[in-house]
Amino acid sequence: MHKPSTSILDENWTHYHDLLYMYICLGHLPDKKLSFEEIGEITQKFKKWLPEIKPGEFKQIRGTVLTKYHDLNGFQSRFDQYVKSALMLRDYFAGQESKLLEVMNDLIGIAGSDRTVSQEEIMLIKAAVKAWWLELDPCTDGDIDLLKRDFIANGSKTINVNGSKDWSLHHDILYMLVTMGHLPDREFSFDEVECIIRIWARRFPEMKSAEFQKIRATVISLYNEYEFHHDRYNQFLICAQRLKERYHGRTERTSVILSDLFRVARADNAIHQNEITMIEAAAKIWDLEIDLKPDRERDKIDLKICPKSALKSQQ
Repeated sequence: MHKPSTSILDENWTHYHDLLYMYICLGHLPDKKLSFEEIGEITQKFKKWLPEIKPGEFKQIRGTVLTKYHDLNGFQSRFDQYVKSALMLRDYFAGQESKLLEVMNDLIGIAGSDRTVSQEEIMLIKAAVKAWWLELDPCTDGDIDLLKRDFIANGSKTINVNGSKDWSLHHDILYMLVTMGHLPDREFSFDEVECIIRIWARRFPEMKSAEFQKIRATVISLYNEYEFHHDRYNQFLICAQRLKERYHGRTERTSVILSDLFRVARADNAIHQNEITMIEAAAKIWDLEIDLKPDRERDKIDLKICPKSALKSQQ
């Protein structure tokens, strides 16, 4: 299964679809939402099975799976398909128990990626174990039951952002990107999360994966601590103001970040008024003049940025 099938895109549903369905179902079904960490973990673990898959191919498989998932529209029907997909993988991996154990470890990783594990997630993992006829010793079974307690015990602590050594310029930038992806419609899409990860890799190519994951965990923890929309938005504005101060008003730096925010807003091929409002608010703090114009040929909106100081010199 580590080699991509040449006919994968010619078939309506394959074992790859079953695998991705189980990953997505585990991430979404318990609380009816996918977190930033869950989407990243799902994408990474699926691509591990298909390392040579192209972005367009993954997007096509993902689209088919998400369509099926949403069409089922109900806990029981989605759970039934989860079990059905588990049974299909059992048949596909007949005689290869190590592969099923690898999938199970992936499921456990997805469940714990957001630092919380619910009873529903544990129930889904155990349903897969049962479908695969895996013999778990009491210690292993106990480890699954302890997931919830372990992740809560090792969960995030309250973060003091102002004046904290643990909060840097990188945290401010990532907080703004994450907020742009989640706040307008209160959910992350796969396209938004992938866009943020691509932006980060391009802007900070020297940063190691472990360091990014640490920054991401801190940012997501702070974001989740704010229960209300206006608190998350206010922190977005605070980050923008702090970046202006850290860059000493250098608009060439903040222009790049504003362009990245726009890319996240446009990642799912639709820009909402709330996203435009957030972009305009950041531009105002950074003394940037922006012009959002529709590109009718590409059916998209383009962003043009110009420092206000440059506009004044032209007048």
